[in-house]
Amino acid sequence: MATADQYASWIVANQDKKGTPEFETVASAYKQARGESSASASPAPSSAKPKPRSFLAETGRQLGLSARHGIEGVGGTLDMLASPIRAGMNLALPQDMQIRGQTGQALSDVIGLPKPETGIERVSGDIARSMAAGGGFVKGAQLATSATSGVANAVMRMLSQAPAAQVIAAGSAGAGSGLAREAGGGEGAQLAAGLAGAMAPAAAGSMINVGRAVKDYVHPSVGSIGRRAAGDKADDVIAAMMQTKSNVPGVKLTAGEASVPANSAEFAAFQKAAANENGSKFYGPIGVKGQQATARQDAVRSFGKTPTDLETAVSARSAASAKNYGDAFQQQINADPDLAKLMHNPYVKDALPEALKLAKANGITPKSNLTEFLHFVKLGLDAKLQSANNPNLPAISGAAKKTIQDAQSNLVAWMGQKNPLYDAARTSHMAASKPINQMRVGQDLEQALVAPATGMERAASFGAKVRQAENTISKGSGNPRIQDLTSGQRKIVDAIEEDFLRNQQFKELAIAGKQGMEERIGAPTLPPTGFFQPVISAARSWVNKGLGTGHQQALKRAAEVMDNPQEMARLMREATPAQRKILEALWAQRTMQGVVTSSENQRNNDGLLSEPTSNRRPSTSGLLN
Repeated sequence: MATADQYASWIVANQDKKGTPEFETVASAYKQARGESSASASPAPSSAKPKPRSFLAETGRQLGLSARHGIEGVGGTLDMLASPIRAGMNLALPQDMQIRGQTGQALSDVIGLPKPETGIERVSGDIARSMAAGGGFVKGAQLATSATSGVANAVMRMLSQAPAAQVIAAGSAGAGSGLAREAGGGEGAQLAAGLAGAMAPAAAGSMINVGRAVKDYVHPSVGSIGRRAAGDKADDVIAAMMQTKSNVPGVKLTAGEASVPANSAEFAAFQKAAANENGSKFYGPIGVKGQQATARQDAVRSFGKTPTDLETAVSARSAASAKNYGDAFQQQINADPDLAKLMHNPYVKDALPEALKLAKANGITPKSNLTEFLHFVKLGLDAKLQSANNPNLPAISGAAKKTIQDAQSNLVAWMGQKNPLYDAARTSHMAASKPINQMRVGQDLEQALVAPATGMERAASFGAKVRQAENTISKGSGNPRIQDLTSGQRKIVDAIEEDFLRNQQFKELAIAGKQGMEERIGAPTLPPTGFFQPVISAARSWVNKGLGTGHQQALKRAAEVMDNPQEMARLMREATPAQRKILEALWAQRTMQGVVTSSENQRNNDGLLSEPTSNRRPSTSGLLN
């Protein structure tokens, strides 16, 4: 059977036969052949409106279209897999018996499924068929993975990766090709649109990542700007913020203070910069600093209490001790050789003159009231021990201190053995002295901690008072006052000193890291162009102002969380270093490469979407000539 082109050539060559039956037969055959050729080509969008249908009829029709698209999509996959066998068989078959590959379409026609009528239905079908085919292909590759080995297995595993992305890309390719067809595009345009559609999801994902990175650079997130400030110590800073806490009840460290163990000067400076963006939050009596100072003062006051409490405790002890010692002094005891031996100690002899004066003043003698007289001797030895431990007085050797202490202890032991009432009075007085010493230490520390006029904390004064408490011997207990603190009270004192040490280290780091911090997190700017152009200069100024605003807003947002080290650590941990790497690569590319001209862009586009000249098909415009 002749083709439309052959009929057309005969008609052109036999114009002289026009009007004859033969000419009219060929002309009729030409029209029929041309109509069949047009019908087999990709149809252009039809302007005819489909007949209106009822809701139920339209619902059934759409279900049928969905079934057709799924069958055609899976059939397309099968056709593709069978194409080598079909091509081999077609080589041996005549033209009119060629095996065609539209298995899904043929099956849908046999079943009687509806066909798409509108452009929307046709494009929707393209998407559904492509996604079904892509899904079937991926599933087949997954199944083949377990049935293959070696190179074939590696290929199957590669083809079965990222199934969701492959299905989406297939649907996007179908949409691109279908839209190009509906717009009247030929096979080349449809192919190009399909390829562009397949690449669109990946390109969109890359652009989204780049966009996020650019946004994070111009308007950085709190976690990102924190990572920038910390630099290569970011992980150490995060770990320090998660672990470092004050042991003073009620003291909450800032992110910068908690980061001190990481020794990041730039992050400490970043804390100061963020705090300056919200001074009311971090400074003043009710700011973070004020709250920390109040918590430390309350912690000391928890055992120092008030002057009234101290006065009441001293009065109660005095009354109880007066009665207890009075009863003990009424107990008559006698000297013995052991006492005589104690009295030969030179330090005990040094205390006798003062004891005799006190005995005479109180109307007693060693013979009439030996217990009270020896008590005066003990008080003299206590005074020598206090002087020996006073840092403001001339120091004595450790051996001398020990000898005095031993003499005092031996004397007290002898008196307790001979007079149990004295031992009970002394023990009761020591027990009552312990809370008194705790209050005295606490009140002394509180006075040293806070300046009377300004209310500011004084770390140096606090430390000096702690050393004094360590060296001041209590008359009531005979021990350094600070030893009468409970373990919990001593932990508070140590924790406050730790806070002050940490604060000092933080200040030093913040000062040292100020310049480095500004270089790391400073707002990006467009450099000068090198020539004077008012419009460009104004635009550059406007852009730099916007960049600076984004940087300033990031610092303000950081100020909202820099009082919470754990939250700041979480934000920094969740920040994406990959975005920064993208930006660094883009910036390096921008500075290293020249300007890409429009002609180069055009050549790149031509090379991507068109074929090389040597591979293009020859024109068919001369077939009828």
